[in-house]
Amino acid sequence: MAGVPFSSPVVTELHELVRLQALAASITPKKSRVASKRHGTAPSKQFGRGLDFAEVRAYHAGDEVRMMDWNVTARTGRAHIKVFTEERERPVVFLVDQTSSMHFGTKGMYKSAMAVRLAALLAWCAIASGDRVGGVVAFPGRVNQIKPAGQKQGLLRLLKTLINSYDSQDNERALDDSSCLQQALQRVRALAPSGSRLVLLSDFNHVNEAIEQELKGLLKRLEVTPICIQDAIELTLPKQGLLPVKSRGVPRGVPRGVPRDVPRGTTSFSALLDTGDAARRAHALQARAHQERLNSLFIAGGQGVTYVQGHHSLTDSARRAWFGVRAPSDSAAQSHG
Repeated sequence: MAGVPFSSPVVTELHELVRLQALAASITPKKSRVASKRHGTAPSKQFGRGLDFAEVRAYHAGDEVRMMDWNVTARTGRAHIKVFTEERERPVVFLVDQTSSMHFGTKGMYKSAMAVRLAALLAWCAIASGDRVGGVVAFPGRVNQIKPAGQKQGLLRLLKTLINSYDSQDNERALDDSSCLQQALQRVRALAPSGSRLVLLSDFNHVNEAIEQELKGLLKRLEVTPICIQDAIELTLPKQGLLPVKSRGVPRGVPRGVPRDVPRGTTSFSALLDTGDAARRAHALQARAHQERLNSLFIAGGQGVTYVQGHHSLTDSARRAWFGVRAPSDSAAQSHG
């Protein structure tokens, strides 16, 4: 990642996430600050002295004369004023998947590391926009949450929680990965009021019917930004015959295409990954079906999915996710989306 001084493709240090603030300044446009600490850049349903025109209505006693719409007043013969929507600080909640399947990577960095770094960069973007930041992190076996807060308080708590995703991988876990992700979504439902923005970073490998129902419910009341973190080998297998695969994680989280017939509860395993022609075709079909399922789920809710791989530009990926802008250097990512 040019210009981003990460020391490891697997583990991120807190000071590295803090330094991402400088990158956020190049992504988020500068906006004029207002005196109130409760003002932000998200339009609310409240009327006030904001920047976005809402409507013209009849003048009422106590309205400010300087907001008078003289053209409508002259045309109707009755006093009218212009009303604008007032910008308010809003919560931006990050759901970061750090379950077992995310701790994998063959090119660039691990999916888990990309999710942590991208979430941190986007959190800095939210702070630069005057929003409150909080989050929910789904670890292997547990779920942690951070209540949205402003003035960088929520962001720093989120960053400290994210770097703990590399801590112990317990053999005995309270929840499997699907249950962790489902519980994380339930935490979001309680944490984020209607109208909040949810930035969801996951490989979505554990999506089942229950998780889909949770997502559909959130899509009805939140502005959801889904980001699918992928690894290159999950989309296209290399043509190299039988490849040995080793893992120190629980086999529930091995990537698609790797045999899963390993005793549950083991802390490490080895397997052979078949990359012959038939296996490669089947793998590609499975990857395409997974992606089509995600697209259908989120597009039905009015949201598009941003696809990111471990070797993609962090800045360009953040820009596409935050603003929905297609960066020229990310054409490879878009070809999979």
